Amino acid sequence: MDMVRCGRILEIIGSEGLVEAADQQGAYLLDRLQDLHARFPDRVTNVRGQGLLCAFDLPDPDTRARFAADCVAARVLVVGCGPRSIRLRPHLNISAPEIDHGLEAMAATLKKMV
Repeated sequence: MDMVRCGRILEIIGSEGLVEAADQQGAYLLDRLQDLHARFPDRVTNVRGQGLLCAFDLPDPDTRARFAADCVAARVLVVGCGPRSIRLRPHLNISAPEIDHGLEAMAATLKKMV
C-alpha cells in the first residue's frame, strides 16, 4: 500500500510540475530573505537556501525563540534549527503571494524586536 501511495505522490509531483515550481519559488523566497537581511542586517544573517529549503540566523537563542513564537502567533510557521537558526520548509505548491505574506509577518516581528 505504501509503495502505491508513494508512486501516486510522485506522479502528482511530476504532472503538476512541482519540482520546477519549487525551484522557481525557492529562488523567489531566497531573494526575499536577502531583502529581509538588507532591512535588518543586525538581526538577520547567513541567509541560505536550496530550492524551497531556506534558513537564516538570528543573533542568539533567546531572539530566535521570541521570533519563532511571534511568527506562530502571526500564523506563520517557522522551525528552529541549531542554537539560532530559523528554517523554512514551505509546501511544494506555495505561491509568491503566500511567500510575501510570510515575509511581511517576519518583517513585522523583527521590527517589534528592537
